[in-house]
Amino acid sequence: MNKAEEEAMTKPDTTARPSPASAAFTATQVISATKGEHFGSIEQAHAMIRVLAAQADEARADKTAMWEQTRNDAKAMAQVAKNIEGNQSVLAKVVTTLEAQLVAARTEKDAALEASRADKKTWERLLRESERQLREVEKQRDRAQADAVAANAARKAAQEALETARRSESELLRAVQVEKATMAKELKDLRGAAQSEWQRTAAATEDVGRLASGLEALQSALGVSAYGDGGDGGTAAALREAREARDVAERANEALRSQMQAELVEAVRKKEEALGLLAAAQAGALPDIQRLQALLDASHSECERERNLVAELKRELREEREAREKLLVQARLDNVALSSREREHSQQLEAKAVQVAALERQLSTMAGQLVGAQAEAKKASDAASAAEATTMRERTMLVEARQTLQNDKAELQSRLQAAELQKSGLLEQLAQGAADRDFCFEMIKELKGQVQAAYAQ
Repeated sequence: MNKAEEEAMTKPDTTARPSPASAAFTATQVISATKGEHFGSIEQAHAMIRVLAAQADEARADKTAMWEQTRNDAKAMAQVAKNIEGNQSVLAKVVTTLEAQLVAARTEKDAALEASRADKKTWERLLRESERQLREVEKQRDRAQADAVAANAARKAAQEALETARRSESELLRAVQVEKATMAKELKDLRGAAQSEWQRTAAATEDVGRLASGLEALQSALGVSAYGDGGDGGTAAALREAREARDVAERANEALRSQMQAELVEAVRKKEEALGLLAAAQAGALPDIQRLQALLDASHSECERERNLVAELKRELREEREAREKLLVQARLDNVALSSREREHSQQLEAKAVQVAALERQLSTMAGQLVGAQAEAKKASDAASAAEATTMRERTMLVEARQTLQNDKAELQSRLQAAELQKSGLLEQLAQGAADRDFCFEMIKELKGQVQAAYAQ
């Protein structure tokens, strides 16, 4: 049905439109009257026309009321449909919002879980780092202890080397004393052999003087060695030992000088006796003189060899003293280095202990944060579960409401279809009424023609 037809149907008609039943009954009466079955006047016909007009007006009013009711019902159904569509859009928006909130809650829960996992990994990494640092500290402590043990062993080795040097020095002193006794014995033998000649005796006296000076130098060197050995007792003790060694050396030199003077006097006396004996036995003592000369040369060579040996011993003694001083200096340096290393290791251990305490505090703090994060994650998961349950309940309610709305919509559509069927029936009745009206108009015209023809006759 288009707009023009709807306006034509809704527009009120000015002509009389009787109902189909009354129109059919009136038409039957008119036909009967024209056929002579019922004799009536013009007034009756006008009355019947007025009745038909009233019936037509009543039918028109009923049709208008029905159309107004149908239009109102259609508007109401359209408004209900619009409301249903609006409610559906609102419900769709609400569902979308709830789904977005659920997704956001799940995202927050996942983020909280990821943050808690990251915090747990960080805590585990810090724990491993602290354990590694503790192992490093223990290794450094073990190395420090090993260094201390090695330093103690080195100090003991230095002390043993010092004791060995002292023992070797004492052995050298004993060997020098033995050599000194041997040289004194040989000197006595030389004095006995030097009585053969005054000049050679003088040369022997000079050699003996040189030997005595060498012995004095050796004794002075031995005194310096004794001073070096006393260095461990302090400076005052070393000075005391040096003075005592000097006094002993001076007394030994005086005794040796007096002994040598006595021996020289004895040698001069023996030389004079030897000159007398030489003068007495010069003729038959030439082989003995040659033998004595050879013995004197041998004694000279032996003295030279002994002199070289004494110089070698002095050099070795000086080297031993230098080596001992080096060992002492090295031992002092090792002690200083060991003490400095011990201080450094103690400082490092204290710093590591402070770091370990800080790490433990940090680990305890992070453990508290982890517990808080786990509690927050649990709260977030509980809130997400509650939100999800609420969302499911609301979604179920929305689905039920939507199903109810669908049922209402189906009912309204069925009612609309029934109204459409009723409207089509009414349209058919209106069409039938219009046909009856046209038929009535034709009958009225025909009756009017017959009446006019009857009046004309």
